[in-house]
Amino acid sequence: MTNVGSPSEGVSGTLSGLPCLLLGGALLLFAGVATLALLPPLLGLLLPPMPPVPEGAHLKTTTTRGYGADTWEYALAMPICEVVAFYTAHGGTCEAACDLPYDTPAAQCVGRLPMTAFAALWQAQLTAETHQRTRLLLAREVNWAGNTFPDESLWQAQLTPAAR
Repeated sequence: MTNVGSPSEGVSGTLSGLPCLLLGGALLLFAGVATLALLPPLLGLLLPPMPPVPEGAHLKTTTTRGYGADTWEYALAMPICEVVAFYTAHGGTCEAACDLPYDTPAAQCVGRLPMTAFAALWQAQLTAETHQRTRLLLAREVNWAGNTFPDESLWQAQLTPAAR
């Protein structure tokens, strides 16, 4: 006579499900780790980081030369030396002459944007329109081929009027 619902079969059935449960948990853990590793580069591709922009900046024009290669022109109601201080506080390296005549490019700042698999640089060219108004020409360049630029000093050259 066969005993269909014997307790010994129930125990062995539970034990055979344990390896499947462990395998499933390991696969979920692997998928989670892989997602965490791939998420930052994927987000960098979809949404390249924006360079820092002072609060209260008013966008006047924007130019895109390619994906991740953009130029923005802003109007700011603040003195040029305060804008230089803003960019220095955000990790930029600046060269500035705050006492130049109006409508003369008086400062230039460059910096890096945080990205994992790619390199991204920004450059800000500042021109004093009046004592309290500054024109900001801001450029961003992303190197999609790697996390460095071959020669950053070439990229840090002054923005040309054609880039506007």
